Amino acid sequence: MPESPPVGVVVAGGELEAERSGELEANLERAANLSGSRPRVVLDLSRATFMDVEVLHALRGAGRALEGASGALAVVAGEGSWARRLIRLSGYGDEFHLFASFEEATAWLTGRSLSGG
Repeated sequence: MPESPPVGVVVAGGELEAERSGELEANLERAANLSGSRPRVVLDLSRATFMDVEVLHALRGAGRALEGASGALAVVAGEGSWARRLIRLSGYGDEFHLFASFEEATAWLTGRSLSGG
């Protein structure tokens, strides 16, 4: 049985405001670097109580960067969570791979065949 590809993990909780977007981006970049040549990262927002639009834009950028590197970003945000509501209300829902649990996100990332280019 082939070994599962490595997955980087970032957990962000509390109030995610513009002042924290740089920290979040840096943590996502570190996680991507640790996960190999085709970076797969789980961003767990299940403990986020608030997220502003600046953070949303930072997450969009991180997701695009990962996909540009033949990787993927899986976002954990349960139904009814602040993060999921903001993502959907923003009209960017189709740009994120949203999951209700960490296990679902990890399974999706490790089961995915990510191709280059």
